[in-house]
Amino acid sequence: MVETRTKLSKNADFGENSRTLNFKKANKILPKAREQEIEKMLQKVDPSPGEVIVDWGCGQGILSEKMAEKVGPEGSIISLDTNREFLKEVNPENRENIETKKLEDTNLPLEDKVADKVVSLAGFHHSPDKKKSIREMGRVLKEGGELYIGDVEDETEVQRFFDNFIDEYCSTGHKYTFLNQERAERVFEDSELKIEEWENKDVSWKFRNRYQIGWFIKKLFDMNCSRDKCLQETEEILGLRDEDTIRLNWNLFFLKAQK
Repeated sequence: MVETRTKLSKNADFGENSRTLNFKKANKILPKAREQEIEKMLQKVDPSPGEVIVDWGCGQGILSEKMAEKVGPEGSIISLDTNREFLKEVNPENRENIETKKLEDTNLPLEDKVADKVVSLAGFHHSPDKKKSIREMGRVLKEGGELYIGDVEDETEVQRFFDNFIDEYCSTGHKYTFLNQERAERVFEDSELKIEEWENKDVSWKFRNRYQIGWFIKKLFDMNCSRDKCLQETEEILGLRDEDTIRLNWNLFFLKAQK
């Protein structure tokens, strides 16, 4: 039975409401579900001691924390997000090399040429003006700096999962523009950055059992439908693999660009 909760506006999920609270709960209870995509991005970025790295759309700061360990006390991580509630979760150990800043719009609250690298994992599709976001990322990068984006690729099963099932039942809806390689080239054409690499990688989500999958999808996206329906639709659209653990098929593209 579909719940009757009134849908929030798309921008309403940037605050303390059911979407934000359930998203935080899902990642807190099952922190390793999306571990593979985080580790893949960390491998791509390969943070080095002393580097300054901007984490664009940092969420609760899982990737920021891992990069902070790599850059060490001589480096720094600047974690950016539109959601104040997420930013409160970043840096729970009070690392001195992590700084949080709130994103108010596509303009980055940073000076020119301050970062060695800019990273965005699983959030770039939320940008309302992708060309401007890329120009801003290029602006804050030093000469020779690198941009890494990992996100859902257009015309894939994951994109269709978002644009159909998730969009229908998520409390805020979820209809955004996703990139493919051709569209990415157009987004970058007015920037200081040049795309050097593009690949789509399997970064399957892992769970101990099927119950966890339905629960995780329901909470992560604040779905107005039952856990069982979340499991059924997710399995039908994306498919599961029974390996060392139960894995939900999930793919992201990983893009590298250089200034």
